[in-house]
Amino acid sequence: MRKAIAIDFDGCLCTEAYPEIGEPNWQVIQKAKQEQRAGAGLILWTVREGPLLQEAMDACKRWGLTFDAVNESLPDWMEAYNNRPRKVGASEYWDDRAVRMPAKERLIYRTKRLTAAELKMWTDPVWCSCRTMDGTDGFWCLCDKGIITAPSGQSFSVDEIPDWRLYPNRTEVTP
Repeated sequence: MRKAIAIDFDGCLCTEAYPEIGEPNWQVIQKAKQEQRAGAGLILWTVREGPLLQEAMDACKRWGLTFDAVNESLPDWMEAYNNRPRKVGASEYWDDRAVRMPAKERLIYRTKRLTAAELKMWTDPVWCSCRTMDGTDGFWCLCDKGIITAPSGQSFSVDEIPDWRLYPNRTEVTP
């Protein structure tokens, strides 16, 4: 099933000016267009309705942004799940008021190695999977937006350590 991205309007696609239309947030708009070109379905996800919703949709059109759905799940998602839930179903929710949940709760079952780009945004401990001198299968490191601090206290930029295998949780992966 294709990726679905629900994108908030006020404060995300444009500056907060409700009920007026704020200034376009070109960085978010360009990222949304990039995701759409890569095959993602975009959902305009907003509290606006009636004439205010139409104004938001017109603004997005002027900014070159079109949506596959408005305030509801993608049609192919509704068909696949055979439902039409009140909550918009999406792979990602882009919202200026979102609260990011701690990695332990968000990615408890993830065993995929973190990328350098992910690590540059990461602010939680990471597991370094390796065979250590004492025979253990790795160690915990601190990570603060791309700076990895090993148990020894020595810090490295993720760009300096491309071969380190870093995960959001302890894994059984062997180097």
